[in-house]
Amino acid sequence: MGVMVGVRAKLRRLLGKAGSDSDAGPLFNPQESAAARIEDWPAGRTLRNLAQLRAGCQDKWSFGGPKCLALKRLVKSAARRGKVIVVVLPLSPPCEHEFVNAEATRQFEELVADLKKMSPDTEWVRLDQMPELRSKRYYWHLVHLNVDGQAIATQALLDRLASMIFTSFEFVLFFLMVLLVRQWLRDLETEKWILLGAS
Repeated sequence: MGVMVGVRAKLRRLLGKAGSDSDAGPLFNPQESAAARIEDWPAGRTLRNLAQLRAGCQDKWSFGGPKCLALKRLVKSAARRGKVIVVVLPLSPPCEHEFVNAEATRQFEELVADLKKMSPDTEWVRLDQMPELRSKRYYWHLVHLNVDGQAIATQALLDRLASMIFTSFEFVLFFLMVLLVRQWLRDLETEKWILLGAS
């Protein structure tokens, strides 16, 4: 907890006032938090939350640490087992404005390029590049989409996954195999079960 947050909490206790939810870190309450919008936050709350994020990352925003190495290992390991899809989620506009400078953007895009070279068959879904999600109304916290933002992101992801499936060579082969098996079937009940399983 930041110094000012701690001081404010002690003063509230001394004065007999209840604490504010805005001073806590991101707490997830499905009934409240996910429907909230950071566009409704007072300016002070936004600044306090940005300060907490800055303190949490020790004022260094980069993409070359242990999590980067873990992501590379994860993609490499998953690629050996089959198709890999990496979904890049967006940051809220205040968070992006505060932390994502030209150097951080360069580092991140280099990381993505390295991962694409390392695993060329990996599919990338860049929700972070969607203009629709560049509004404070779609975030309940600086780094979390609210229900409205989640709905937009989910639909975009489903659309992208559908386009991947229907353009893939494997799907065409699978579809032809289902048609061939269906041709040989004489029993209508078995055909229904085959089509149900294929769908």
